[in-house]
Amino acid sequence: GEYVGECWCDPCTNAPAGSEYTSTGSAVGANDCSWGCETGTYKTASGSCFACGTDACPAGQYRATCQGSERLGPCVACTGKPEEAGWTGTGSPTTTDSCPWLCSEGTYAAGAQCLACSAEGPCPAGQVRQACTPTSDSVCVEGEGAANTTDRTLCPRGQAPDGSCCQVGMVQALAY
Repeated sequence: GEYVGECWCDPCTNAPAGSEYTSTGSAVGANDCSWGCETGTYKTASGSCFACGTDACPAGQYRATCQGSERLGPCVACTGKPEEAGWTGTGSPTTTDSCPWLCSEGTYAAGAQCLACSAEGPCPAGQVRQACTPTSDSVCVEGEGAANTTDRTLCPRGQAPDGSCCQVGMVQALAY
């Protein structure tokens, strides 16, 4: 934005920091160029421009850029989650369509999709079946005292939510 001086154009100086000019001055010598706040900022009642707020949205949403005099942009639904998954958080950073998701029970993540867990058949002698989780399929793994059964689940000590060996509803098996 510039305003017209006597024989040349001078820069306007009436806009606050964080803004950009949108027109020239209205008359010769008038330092009244129109301006608006830059993208990512909002205009306060006092005529200043401040950065948009980044308050978190609910899981599965991210915050769009604020506009005008609104400090916060609206919460917008995230995209890119497989149908078999659930949202576990908001966009990160909060203004990005990048919400984390986790596959539902009975499925596991394989890239950007959720696949059905493999059939849990018996394992070879000396192995136990590690249960399917939202992040990995069911597999047979080496296990001390393992029996050829589908009822057992390998859980390395300290991996259960309570820090014990077994998950809720399981009991540590006797060593063979």
